[in-house]
Amino acid sequence: MTQIEQEQVEGFRLSPQQRWAWTQQVSARSPFLSYCLMKLEGVLDAEQLHQALRMCVERYEILRTTFRRPPGLSLPVQVVLDTVDPLFIHRFGTAPDEQQLAALLQACDLSQHPFRAELLSVTERQHYLLLVTSALCLDAVGLATLAQEILTIYLQNSVSEEEVLQYADVSEWLNEQVESEENEVGRQYWRSCDLSGLDAATLSIANRRQEALPFCPRSYSITLDTGTRERVVTWAQQQGLSPDTFFLACWRWLLWKSSAGAEFPLGVAFHGRTYEELEQIPGLFHRYLPITIIPRADETFRELMQKTEQKLQESAEWQEAFDWERDAGTRFFPLAYEALNLSAFVGSEELTPSLEHIHACTQRFELKLQCMSTPERCTLTFWYDQHRYETAAIERMGHNFLTLVNTALMAPEAPLYTLEVVSEEEQRFLNELNTTARDYPLEFPLHRLFEQQAASCPTRMAVTYAGEALTYEQLNSRANQIAHLLRERGTTVGSLVGIYLERSLDYLACLLGILKAGAAYIPLDLSFPRERLAFLLQDTKVQQVITLAELAEQLPEAASPLCLDIDRQQIEAMKQTNPDLSIPSSALAYVLHTSGSTGQPKGVMVSHRSLVNYLHWCNEVFREFEVIPATTRLSFDASLKQLFAPLIRGGTVWLLPENIVAQPEKLFDFIRTQHHMALNTVPSLWRPFLEYARQQDVSLDGHLTGLLIGGEALESELVAKTLEVFPWLRIYNLYGPTEATANASSAVITDPTHITLGHPLANTRVYVLDDTWQRTPIGVSGELYLGGEGLALGYLDRPDLTAERFIPDPYSGDGNRLYRTGDMARILPSGELEYLGRRDHQVKLYGVRIELGEIEAVIKTYPKVHDCVVHLYQDAGGQQRLAAYIEGAEAQQGLQEWLQQRLPQAMIPSALVFLPELPRTSGGKVDRQALPTPERAESRAAYVAPQTPVEVKLAQIWGEVLHLERIGIHDNFFALGGHSLLAIQIASRVRSAFPVDVPLHLLLGTPTIAELAQQIDSLIVQKLETLSDEEAQHMLALFE
Repeated sequence: MTQIEQEQVEGFRLSPQQRWAWTQQVSARSPFLSYCLMKLEGVLDAEQLHQALRMCVERYEILRTTFRRPPGLSLPVQVVLDTVDPLFIHRFGTAPDEQQLAALLQACDLSQHPFRAELLSVTERQHYLLLVTSALCLDAVGLATLAQEILTIYLQNSVSEEEVLQYADVSEWLNEQVESEENEVGRQYWRSCDLSGLDAATLSIANRRQEALPFCPRSYSITLDTGTRERVVTWAQQQGLSPDTFFLACWRWLLWKSSAGAEFPLGVAFHGRTYEELEQIPGLFHRYLPITIIPRADETFRELMQKTEQKLQESAEWQEAFDWERDAGTRFFPLAYEALNLSAFVGSEELTPSLEHIHACTQRFELKLQCMSTPERCTLTFWYDQHRYETAAIERMGHNFLTLVNTALMAPEAPLYTLEVVSEEEQRFLNELNTTARDYPLEFPLHRLFEQQAASCPTRMAVTYAGEALTYEQLNSRANQIAHLLRERGTTVGSLVGIYLERSLDYLACLLGILKAGAAYIPLDLSFPRERLAFLLQDTKVQQVITLAELAEQLPEAASPLCLDIDRQQIEAMKQTNPDLSIPSSALAYVLHTSGSTGQPKGVMVSHRSLVNYLHWCNEVFREFEVIPATTRLSFDASLKQLFAPLIRGGTVWLLPENIVAQPEKLFDFIRTQHHMALNTVPSLWRPFLEYARQQDVSLDGHLTGLLIGGEALESELVAKTLEVFPWLRIYNLYGPTEATANASSAVITDPTHITLGHPLANTRVYVLDDTWQRTPIGVSGELYLGGEGLALGYLDRPDLTAERFIPDPYSGDGNRLYRTGDMARILPSGELEYLGRRDHQVKLYGVRIELGEIEAVIKTYPKVHDCVVHLYQDAGGQQRLAAYIEGAEAQQGLQEWLQQRLPQAMIPSALVFLPELPRTSGGKVDRQALPTPERAESRAAYVAPQTPVEVKLAQIWGEVLHLERIGIHDNFFALGGHSLLAIQIASRVRSAFPVDVPLHLLLGTPTIAELAQQIDSLIVQKLETLSDEEAQHMLALFE
């Protein structure tokens, strides 16, 4: 026996189990208790029971043990007191329930009394005895043994004179076992076990709280019915295995389902009494060992049981060699399993004891399944940290576990992924979520619905822009003329026609004209570089593009332009009647290109039927708003509701000029002219408007009544600020990919702490599935799949990708399909969807869906780039930005300019960070967490101050928009963090500052102040040549 003496503190070294339990207690700052609750039926002598407790405490030193830490030591020692009178409390009351038991335990103070007992008498013949001590003293088996000995001493009124082995003596032997050279093979075994995922094991049903809270254990118990228990015991014995292995295999598979297939060690309890001499000694022998069991979805349950048993045997063989300080440090098992097999308590004819509860909280956990078997029953207790899990979530998990137990018994030879874990009640609930049927008129294409409105209200205003307007009759006539000319030039049903225009009244007429001609439109954004435009035209095989003569110069030569200005006379000569074409609603309406991970965008094909279904839903849900202005460019699918929804209900499309959209002050003034207006935008554009509105004294109450926000993840902080400025505002969080016709779900957000995706739209189905296409239980994460009328036809000329992303619907049948979104989500108990992030490297920035792999693929084709990874980060101002991390310092020269010729501005990284090599994990993958945060000035050129009046004014405008104090004339706008949405703001301010028209595409093509100033100087010279001397002098005076 080794004793430690220092400064009058004498005690025994902690055992390995005690050392780890102490570490858990200190880090959790919460009492760890061992307790046992017995029910005693019969006549009971309370004083005799108290005497039995005294005898037991006197017999076993561990019940008189306290823990004191000598000065200078990090760990305490066991200090055995000579005499201790156990605290005994006798009360009268009702049978304790779970809450009362928790309150009793919380009130326990073991500082003065290491062992305490509380007797609760309900009647003269019904009593409950609660025994409590420190978890450093007794594990559950030792506590059950102690409880039986107390009963035996009480019934015999005497204590055995046989000498017993004390735990303090055994603890030193346990230390020697860990340190023994004979256990080197065992130590090597544990060193070979990978514990890297130990701390990361977290289930999606856990609360998403970031703050550290005290450990607060609670429990939820289910008693297995007799029939099921007998079936488990019989089947396990037939396999030569124990019921404990059966339950552990079920638990591991349920955790796999509840963690999206995560691989992590599971803490499995071993009783530690490996020698017969230790079986009856009260003390802490119990230990948790890391067992890594990786289920495979295609293996059978029988195979999983066999794999589990093999791991248990290996770990049991070397359990005495495991040392927490050496093998795991201070980490703990978030997820654990404990099996307790206890004998029945022996009483007498006068007194019948039975076990109600028993638990030894020797480690901190987040969630633990305890399977306790006695001759009378089998109880499944789910122990959980109340600060990590809601009680309702644990109760649902309990029902999922019972469902799995029964399906495993029915089909042990079936693949694991076919075993149902979703209870019948949950399945009914999930099915009801998809009861979204609406009887919309979906048999007509979009332009036919518009024609119906044109016929019924021809003089009503259809569209307005910059003070001009067209009635329904006028808009329909213009659209018909464009349609007839397209047909005359070879457009047929199913053709694709590009549209490359700035906003104007003709903008909408052209879209309708394309549809009336039987074609589908392809939006070509003015901000796209020439190489991007060339790819889109080649990918879609577009033969005609509607544009203007000036803009046509930007298009590749392969495109055949229909110029609205040059061809004006030919257009006006066309018939104004509706084309007589039979176009089914299943026909293609448009193709929108989204980012592709292979380096090239992919075209999403959407039919009239899908579009019309979406527009009818918009008109139904947003009918409370009188105006939803068109603020979005055509290449964004948010434009669909803004441009087309009013036209099929007889409303007015409000086309806003880009200078109003881009400048918060002008947008604010416009909103003041409206009533019951809703603004449809993305969070990154809403923020600057919100900041401007916060500073105004004028209220928008009654003017701005709705906010339709989407395109990016909505953050709680933004909702809170929005409701602070606009407390009356009705906020809709809209979710959906382009493959689901813009939106698939919608939520009304009233609480900043409760941000969800809401419920599916009309005629839309949503499923949260695991990797084997099985439904996940409520609250459990999985990939979000979408189905219904809004589903796109697929990807243009990409049957392989279409087959990969659009799969057969295994739940509705009838040849329907589902779209794999790549978004992780879960269904909340309220039936709402909650977004949990991406399962790949796709992001949404400025409302644009971006595959980071596409940007990486483009950068890797640049000479002398060895490798590259693109990452989304948040800058000091809270803005989301892209950074490219590049191996290859020789590639610095010219890369930024090269990217501008190949990628849309929203996809060009704000920062290019050149590294000697990319940080990598032990597995060779790029370690994104280790990437350095870039500085915004990383890509800035050497500073050259602005000199001319034009350069000075441009630098001032850029500084205001980019929030930078100093900008050189050679600094690249996009390298400074600019993007296409900020470019719109720049263009609007430039137009206001200079008496010349500076088109957006000119700004995008000249991303430095020096280049842009030269272009503006040329425009000024050209305009001066058209003015009189007096007008020229007046214009030049503006620059003095």
